Amino acid sequence: MADDDVLPFGLPADRLREASFALRLQTSKINAGYDELLVAGDGAVVLSRTASARAEPERLEGRAPVEAFVRLLDLLEGERFLEWDALYPGPHADCAAYILTLRLPAPDPAPDDPAALVPRDERPPVEKRVVAVMPTFEACALVIGAARVVAAQGRREALRRRFFARL
Repeated sequence: MADDDVLPFGLPADRLREASFALRLQTSKINAGYDELLVAGDGAVVLSRTASARAEPERLEGRAPVEAFVRLLDLLEGERFLEWDALYPGPHADCAAYILTLRLPAPDPAPDDPAALVPRDERPPVEKRVVAVMPTFEACALVIGAARVVAAQGRREALRRRFFARL
């Protein structure tokens, strides 16, 4: 396999559709809503928002090129996202927080590993969640911007303040 055919995080090409990246902005206020975008390995893009905690989410769906999602994975791998801390706190408890979540399918175990007896679809995915109250470090800001640009290839509203009031 050529280097260009190797997917980030060692992800097998036939399992790309199982991967996803979500970006959510939510405040600590009890009744506050949220803004969220999700980009999946099959190119699916979902934008959702709520005006309040109890409101039904408004959703927009679209499709981005799969290659754009792979480039986002390249960025996440290059920025060592899996090594980031789980929490980057802010100066106040009542700040808004970006919640970045990467989901990858569980890696295939070695054939002689007893875990290989567990069917693929029953293995729990790898999930990395980062809460950044103040995403002031360069890599976090870069990933947030890149996720919005990738999502905008499926729904241009991902970059517009008319849909996302907070994100």
